Amino acid sequence: MHLLYLNSKKIRLLSFKKDLFKQVKIDFFSKEYSTKLLQEGNIYNIDILASAVKEATSNVFQSQKAPKDLLFILPSPPFFTKRITLPLDIHEQAIRSFITQKIISLYPYKDLEFFFTLHQLKDKRLAVVYSLEKKNLEALNEVAKILDLNFKGAVPENFALFKLFEKTLSKTKEENIWYVHAERKEKIEAESYFYDNYGPLEEKRLEFTAEDLEDFKKKILEQKEKRKVKYNRFILAGNLSLQIRQDTLTKEIGIWVNPLPKILESFYKDEMKKIIDQDPKLFLKYDSHFSLLTHPDLPNLSLKKKTYPIEVSKKRRKIPNIKPFLFPFTASLLLTLGVIFGIKQLKNKNISLPKNLVKKST
Repeated sequence: MHLLYLNSKKIRLLSFKKDLFKQVKIDFFSKEYSTKLLQEGNIYNIDILASAVKEATSNVFQSQKAPKDLLFILPSPPFFTKRITLPLDIHEQAIRSFITQKIISLYPYKDLEFFFTLHQLKDKRLAVVYSLEKKNLEALNEVAKILDLNFKGAVPENFALFKLFEKTLSKTKEENIWYVHAERKEKIEAESYFYDNYGPLEEKRLEFTAEDLEDFKKKILEQKEKRKVKYNRFILAGNLSLQIRQDTLTKEIGIWVNPLPKILESFYKDEMKKIIDQDPKLFLKYDSHFSLLTHPDLPNLSLKKKTYPIEVSKKRRKIPNIKPFLFPFTASLLLTLGVIFGIKQLKNKNISLPKNLVKKST
């Protein structure tokens, strides 16, 4: 399968295959483009995106048969993330309709597809809803069609990253988590999301650049002061996570730093062993891809399945097919009525019945 991350000008592709022994072979591609791929949370141009995706998928497994399935990983936006509080006494079958109405009221001018996760809190029930405009989903499907690939759906990046570290969270206390993916090139380029125990806290991710490590620390402290939130954990991914001292950075920013390499080492040893001939450092860059690789059953949005019920008017409501049962029932009923009617007619005309049909008097 091709796992393709996409943002405004960048593509990161990780493709994988599994052999008969469930060992995983992977290949990867990354490129930043001069033209836009996303603009204001929408697919900028289908043809431009198809060209970029073709370049990416053509550069993996060149000497072998490449995968045909394509799953997109998209940032927020174009994905929208909302939290909806549910009534405590709401029936399970009514939850989806309740969320549908809330989403319609929050985004009245958008045609959205969505999925959600449910969480039971002490005094309320919470739904974390991940939604994407249908036009973007259709555009991604069209890109896959152009390239003769199987469109498997789209997954929000913030949800994939949350599943990557969810198993590290405490079950007994509430936590605020700041996840930062930082790549050190000429400058440090950082992309980050904010979470608690139940998932993403904000719709938009925070992006910033820093001249060097000292400037990076300064930007973190500025954001921390601006947000006035007590963060329990600062998860650092990207190649910068290999260039810092965990204890030193913890003291300097005042948040316990949890580098992604430590998480992979502690919680994903078995999964790492199944991957053939790859340095685990690779997944510091392809972190959301690694999450989907190790969590293959994560929900996603696809045009093949509806994620909420569609109301159908009475005029258009489909009537169940009862033809197979109708004929024998009708024939039996008509025969019975015919016999009763015939007997009555014979009695009225005083016609004697055959002896075997006349009841003897006692």
